[in-house]
Amino acid sequence: MKRLRFWLFPVLSGICLGFITFCYATRWDTLAAVTVVPAWCWPLPGALLAGVRWKPRRVRTLWALWGLFALLFVDELRPLTHPLRWLSSPTTTGKAAGTWRVVSLNCAGGDPKAAEEVRAWKPDVVLLQEIPNPESVRALAEKLYGSRDACAVGFDTAVLARNLTAVPLPHDLQRYAVVAKTPHGTVASVRLSPSILRVDFWSPECWKAHTENRQTRRAELRAVVAQLSRDGALLVGGDLNAPAGDGVFSELNPLRLQDVWPVAGLGWGNTIANDLPIHRIDQLWLRGHNPQALIAVKTQNSDHRMLICDLLSQSSPR
Repeated sequence: MKRLRFWLFPVLSGICLGFITFCYATRWDTLAAVTVVPAWCWPLPGALLAGVRWKPRRVRTLWALWGLFALLFVDELRPLTHPLRWLSSPTTTGKAAGTWRVVSLNCAGGDPKAAEEVRAWKPDVVLLQEIPNPESVRALAEKLYGSRDACAVGFDTAVLARNLTAVPLPHDLQRYAVVAKTPHGTVASVRLSPSILRVDFWSPECWKAHTENRQTRRAELRAVVAQLSRDGALLVGGDLNAPAGDGVFSELNPLRLQDVWPVAGLGWGNTIANDLPIHRIDQLWLRGHNPQALIAVKTQNSDHRMLICDLLSQSSPR
């Protein structure tokens, strides 16, 4: 019995490490109950479990393996690979020469005050989700770009930019997406169905509910992708309601899009909740653009943080 107690905790740590690593490496829909939890939640308890009643050398091995898991799957560590990008961090005072700016914000159930916050960042393109009433969105477009027609408005999302042209979408798609042609290429503002909050892992219903919830977002994103061209400059973003690296983003593969955060993110990029951001569910994905810096900033009137991304201007963005 004493020998069993000696081995029990480190063996459990190793089993957990193997299973959780498999979940994050495969991102299967049937394992969504695990991967909806932020990856940084797992290494600390796993490492502590490994450190109970075991020899230091073997403990260090398990600690190193948990550390490797963190390096591979903890999205918040990505900015450490490009610290010099802070030199080009977006500010409210203006943009660097030769760049243009995208801002994305969830407006917290349609709060006009939240939407107004984007003005301070002098954006060239705005993506809104949980939008205020259409009249408020058009008024914001006029303040930003001098025209009430400088916006494409759906049921729950909007795109604002100069000289845009709305792309017609099927009626069902308009519930969670808007697509527009802009001088910077095609832009899609998206808000997918929210995740569920269940951690009763002992219940089969929990695993089933998470699986079905992710599959709903898959279907929604697949429908959006079907409306977008495989060629030309493209930006898809908004409140995607899925954690970084989630399996749902495999639906974007046909468009050859790139998640902006791993290549240009700065600081703490999580966006929900505004006061205690633990997940990066607001994201920007692009093709045919050169992102310079992406930050998530705290807002005053939303439960989400705002994304601000500066991109290098191109001679032929279309």
